[in-house]
Amino acid sequence: MMTHPISVAALSDRLLRCAQTLLLAPALLAFSTANAQVHAHSEGDYTVRSSLVASTALPEVLLKANSFDAAPDKALLNVVVLKGQGERREPVAARVEAKMRDLLGMTHRIDMRAVQDNNRVSYFGMVDHVPSEAMTFEIEATPQGSEEPLNLSYQDRLVR
Repeated sequence: MMTHPISVAALSDRLLRCAQTLLLAPALLAFSTANAQVHAHSEGDYTVRSSLVASTALPEVLLKANSFDAAPDKALLNVVVLKGQGERREPVAARVEAKMRDLLGMTHRIDMRAVQDNNRVSYFGMVDHVPSEAMTFEIEATPQGSEEPLNLSYQDRLVR
């Protein structure tokens, strides 16, 4: 049996990253459900769901673990694509693109990143905004293995 030496620091770093990933998705989904309105659109066997959470409502450990900043003018956009019906819905991988249009009509692209946890995937992106301003979100999600995108458009506002 061959062994490969690994430093305690490298092992600790790997374990920390695994723990952060395991903590992130369920905690963010819980916060998004408790502190935000969920928007959804279904077509066929797929549903795209999205919510917006004030960054100041997220626990510090999650912010640090994922290099998110908490500020009154920052929010976290959460997107998940589900396959199935009713209780049998499961998150699936997708190509997710998101944009936000502010009251001035300026469109801002939102960099989305996938976060995987226990073979489930969610997509998160930070949004800069003016507090209490109404924002229009446009999300296009194409589930892996599908050529047809799901489009979700909605207005949201984070009130202090």
